[in-house]
Amino acid sequence: MRFEVLVVLALMFAIFSDGCRIPSEPTNLAAHDIQSRTLTISWRRPKHACNSTQLNYTVYYKVQGERVLQEVEVVSVTKVKLFVKPYRKYEIFVMARNREGFGPPSVKTYALTLQEVEQEGGSCVSDWVKMSQHVVCFEAKGNSFGSFHNNVRSGLVVAIKLEHVYGHVSCAGTSHNSHWGCGNLNGKYGINSLNVVVTDQLNRIIFPKEQYIGLPPRIWYGMPFMDTASSKELIFTDFAQPFYFPEGKQMRIWYGEDLKDSSESDNVGRACVNVYAKFIA
Repeated sequence: MRFEVLVVLALMFAIFSDGCRIPSEPTNLAAHDIQSRTLTISWRRPKHACNSTQLNYTVYYKVQGERVLQEVEVVSVTKVKLFVKPYRKYEIFVMARNREGFGPPSVKTYALTLQEVEQEGGSCVSDWVKMSQHVVCFEAKGNSFGSFHNNVRSGLVVAIKLEHVYGHVSCAGTSHNSHWGCGNLNGKYGINSLNVVVTDQLNRIIFPKEQYIGLPPRIWYGMPFMDTASSKELIFTDFAQPFYFPEGKQMRIWYGEDLKDSSESDNVGRACVNVYAKFIA
């Protein structure tokens, strides 16, 4: 049966919310075996049972991004089993019920991992999805990051691609112009030193991964087959640990030295890119 989540829960709670006639929300809601195909969901009695010695429970789930609320059969007093699909984010709603009606829901969200698809030998990864409606431009100094908001979809992301459109950035004047770092510079990573990073709205680095970053705190790193001065694309991947990118949230593109306010006084330039993502389908 199809319901709007907010309508169902609001009606259940509103009708029976007079004083202590209905129980409070269940406590200690938890999921177990979240890396298998069966999610075991458990909880404890509400703190306030409103003088009810016996309570019944109703459990619903919803796949995030969908509007369908589905009921789960309760197999024991405080436990259910839910068969799940890989690469989905499930929202679980558990409500206690006495003779007077339903109490408010206890709500949890669980994200499943990449492991299930790998075990099945299948592929559930989307093609490249363009995330930036317009080009995203960043500069090499002055806290001048580029940004965009996710107006496409929520989901687990396994890869980000930056596509160079125009402009250059440099760590030491125009003689070292590059697309992604500092060209013609014999540093730790040779002449192909990269310095462009991807962060969330709180400037927490998403890509590159920490283990690939050298020369702290300036975030220099290298990649095989990349030429910072001429490569048209910069691609980051992490299929083992996808990150969740909610719709409406901001992603930022930084020059690493600018992000860390480190050795940026002689930096120059401005570069603009298109941003793409691969989602778990």
